[in-house]
Amino acid sequence: MLQDITEQIISSNKRSPYLFAAKRIYARLYPTPPTRIVLTISNYQPQDPTHPRSFRIQTHLANVDDLSNESAYFSINGNYIRAPFELLGRMTTHMSPPSMNIDCSIYRGQGISRMLILITLHFARLEYPRFNDESELFIDTDASDIVGHDDAGMGVSYWTAIGMVDNEASPSNLVSTGYEKRCSVKGLHSYLFRESILA
Repeated sequence: MLQDITEQIISSNKRSPYLFAAKRIYARLYPTPPTRIVLTISNYQPQDPTHPRSFRIQTHLANVDDLSNESAYFSINGNYIRAPFELLGRMTTHMSPPSMNIDCSIYRGQGISRMLILITLHFARLEYPRFNDESELFIDTDASDIVGHDDAGMGVSYWTAIGMVDNEASPSNLVSTGYEKRCSVKGLHSYLFRESILA
């Protein structure tokens, strides 16, 4: 179900740090906002109770005349047995961990990706009781653009730049095998709350 949450962003205050940080980006980008911010939360329960359930939470930008038309988005999705964001060590090899997807290519350099991540994480905290600063997020393949260079002059991808590190699956965490990078929510804070609004 699509929810237009634009007014919630605009009216947010410092008691909601994620939304307030997102509001500052939105206000800078759109003095007269032509674009709406839309939230989608969905859960899928398969008919076979032995199969894992799935969840998806997404924030996207849309035209006021068509909330389903995504011009940029950020999402987290995954499978679970008891509840989304349950401890990975309790998941089976048939499961998939919470993974992130993003597309803000037409807004590159305007802070849109950071704004959408902030908003999604805020509502994930409200929707999923197990979601917190220690929750881990993954990407399956880092195909993001190079956004900078390290001290050795090597290119740094977007996912690395925001705080993700190489994922090393272990016997106690086989569910994340095949996923290239991981990070905790806390590991994203330096990117999400840095002073530069549009970076």
